[in-house]
Amino acid sequence: MGWRGGRVALLPLVGALVAGCSGSPPKSLPPPDAVWADPGPTKKATLGTDPKTETQSPRSRDDVSRDLPGIDSPPETPKWTQPRTLSREERRKIVDGYLRRMRSDRSAANQAYRELTRVRADLIPDLIAEVQNPQRSQVYELKIIALHDNVAVLDEDSGVLYYNVQGMGRFEFDTVTLGKGTLGKRRRDGTRVIYRNISDGFPLGVVIRAALLQRLKSSRYPAFDDDTELVRWWQEYYRRARAAN
Repeated sequence: MGWRGGRVALLPLVGALVAGCSGSPPKSLPPPDAVWADPGPTKKATLGTDPKTETQSPRSRDDVSRDLPGIDSPPETPKWTQPRTLSREERRKIVDGYLRRMRSDRSAANQAYRELTRVRADLIPDLIAEVQNPQRSQVYELKIIALHDNVAVLDEDSGVLYYNVQGMGRFEFDTVTLGKGTLGKRRRDGTRVIYRNISDGFPLGVVIRAALLQRLKSSRYPAFDDDTELVRWWQEYYRRARAAN
């Protein structure tokens, strides 16, 4: 039996770089005291030539060091390429691919869900547009690290336990488990929340919300309610997370 809202449950169980380094391979270098002679019209540069007997002016060691890396010069700085900018049509095609995979079978759905937790940044706005997608996925378990307090609050008057994971909004689930967890490279402490469904997978929009919470890893939550203005809440949350980086 599911509980409506994702925030209310009675007696629940509680408990990618595309990079390239420019530059050429290291060249073989002459001895430190070697001098390169400038080539004449019909002769090649020679190594170890006495500049006093040469008609051509020898190149200075400073000239050589400018041409050959590693001689009295700092090493070249690697130039890392950034992923190319995607067109709107390309972004839409990639997002549709994620949605399709999450509807196919459990293995493909779970793999797509894991990929969304580290999705490239320029796809996030297109994914936010899907946070209310009601189509059923084949994802039956969601793991979230909430970086705020009061994830579970007991209403003393009614005896109802309310769950409030910022950004998840309202949805149905069968069981929920709470525990301690850490998030990100900085190992920030939070509350580990595991939602499970038994009979049906979670809606696509709910899966995307859970994945993006782990992708953005921000505690700068908007002040207004995500129940009534879910898309706007996510747009503001994304803006705040970007500003913090």
